Amino acid sequence: MEKDRKPDTDMLQAMLRQLRSVFLDDLPERLDKLDNLLLAIEKRGGASVDEFNELYRILHSIKGSGGTHGLHILSAICHQFEDSLNAVSGHLAELSQAFIDSSFNYVSLLRAVVDQARRGNDTFLEIERKLLELHSKDFAVERALLLVDSSRFSANYYSQALKELPVRVVVEDNGYAALLRVLQEPFDILVTSLEVPTLNGKALIGALRLSASPNRDIKTILLTSNAELGKQKMRATDANYVVVKNPEAMANLHDAVSSILEILDNASGK
Repeated sequence: MEKDRKPDTDMLQAMLRQLRSVFLDDLPERLDKLDNLLLAIEKRGGASVDEFNELYRILHSIKGSGGTHGLHILSAICHQFEDSLNAVSGHLAELSQAFIDSSFNYVSLLRAVVDQARRGNDTFLEIERKLLELHSKDFAVERALLLVDSSRFSANYYSQALKELPVRVVVEDNGYAALLRVLQEPFDILVTSLEVPTLNGKALIGALRLSASPNRDIKTILLTSNAELGKQKMRATDANYVVVKNPEAMANLHDAVSSILEILDNASGK
């Protein structure tokens, strides 16, 4: 039985390598489409809704496929590119040259990943460094908060609670995707529901605390419908704050994030 199992494993690994190779071969064509869309937008100085949606659709597809094939750096680049698109979605008719230049830089990073991966190099330290530089440039004046909730309604509800605070809210709907983001991208605050798929909120915070990520010690808030959990000591959850999902949750979350922002501003001398 063991002898039969190894050839099956080898065959599966060979199939996965083949699928990844096909994905990498096809990816430059999609990146060419991104470049062509950006060139048209640059020429006009603004984007149509259709162009914006097409940019978003291509990025979303690459993001999902990158994770499937183990190229999580592709997902990280696409996430950040999508965040920059979201930041300009309210004024597509007039887009700055700085935004256009930044967008071309994201596409260049995606091309660099393809080139490295084709050569069998899966260490992307230089690309990660450039991605961090782009993040600092694009979002230099903002605090960033990662909000994790599987319900779009709840995510919108909690985002409303934070809309008047000086913080950029990024939303994820499952714990594993959120962990990848918080390990790879700069965030100041993590807010996660306890009840999220693939990796619950408590496990997500615990994994972050045990990591070597620069974000390992960021302030965290756990949202839970378990009132008893809200009464426990914080070390039971690894969270800095616990907010119980009740009618006061919106105000309590606002106050908790506001307190964290005040701590961060005092620490940075603002």
